[in-house]
Amino acid sequence: MRAKDLSGLLRDGDRIAVSNITGREASGVSVISQAYAGNIVGGWALGKGGMQIKCPRGSDIPVFADCETMMKSLPAEKHPNKVIIYSPPAAVYGDFKETITHGGGTVETIFVITEHVSVEVSAKIAQLAREANIDVLGCNTLGIVNVHDHVRVGAVGGDEPAESFAPGSASIFSNSGNMVNTIASSLLSAGIGTSFGVSTGKDMLILTPLADLLALAEADEKTRIVVLYIEPGGLYEHKAIELARAGGFTKPIVVYVGGRNLDGMNISLGHAGAVVEGEGSTAAAKAKAFDDYFGAKPFDVERRYRSTNDLSACLQRGIRVRSLHDIPAAVQLVYRVLNLPRDHRIETKNALNPWFVNLQDLGKSLPQRLVLMPGKIPQPWG
Repeated sequence: MRAKDLSGLLRDGDRIAVSNITGREASGVSVISQAYAGNIVGGWALGKGGMQIKCPRGSDIPVFADCETMMKSLPAEKHPNKVIIYSPPAAVYGDFKETITHGGGTVETIFVITEHVSVEVSAKIAQLAREANIDVLGCNTLGIVNVHDHVRVGAVGGDEPAESFAPGSASIFSNSGNMVNTIASSLLSAGIGTSFGVSTGKDMLILTPLADLLALAEADEKTRIVVLYIEPGGLYEHKAIELARAGGFTKPIVVYVGGRNLDGMNISLGHAGAVVEGEGSTAAAKAKAFDDYFGAKPFDVERRYRSTNDLSACLQRGIRVRSLHDIPAAVQLVYRVLNLPRDHRIETKNALNPWFVNLQDLGKSLPQRLVLMPGKIPQPWG
């Protein structure tokens, strides 16, 4: 990969461009991202050149007719080095190729948000990216967030990214984009913040597979632990475990493998690539592969874990959880046994917050129509 660590995928100072930026999803997400990071320098949409995307909490985004016009019109210091593809499936390959043709000198990473991109097109995209030495995240990714640098690409974090993501030491890699947000929120409740949140996508071809992301996380100084949300389908996790066994990844992993109830049913978990094809791609096979690598049974929330050398050796590799709800407790266990400092102090107020306010104390009163009329409650309720 061109990136040498996770920040190579996205960092403060990156300049973002967006294809099909006037589309409903692209424009809405771009406005929120501009408020959060302010790093979008422009976008393009066929027949929409000269427009602007209005951003109430950030700089307005200029819209150009195509990628070539955008590159020629923007000053050199604003040439994008990251591009987001929001184009319809039939236009993805064309916009991807146009990006490489006209932005190959500056573009380092392309994020393909689009769903339902065919395997054939994904393979062609991968080939183009290799030849141009450009990294690709997707297809069907929700995006990525670099929490320490306060920047994001795509819709990771929803409308208020700062509510789910506080700076910390856990990097989250998930086949499901929404699970990145869910896991980040649950970790924060346990005093653990996030370094990076990455939605890998879950198409048949994942263009930045898990093994590559783990290699980048190994080199990331701010990442102490990786949390994974895994779905059935594909063999990417087995390749990642091979990397870890060979010493290419040495940080602890907490993993949840979803979809075990669907094993043997030959149906999708909701993503195109979440279809079991062969024994190794089942949820059960992936869970067993992680358990074998960790050398430990799955996390048991009822068990009292005592710090021992054997437990420490296992948790240095990681542990699997059976339930998403157990992820915070499992991460806390890893931090405690390995003596890792928490990212945030959890402060719980003992005093109850009042639900009702005496308006008279504030010098106010209810409108007459809302004042309850006095009366006598009849028996037997009185």
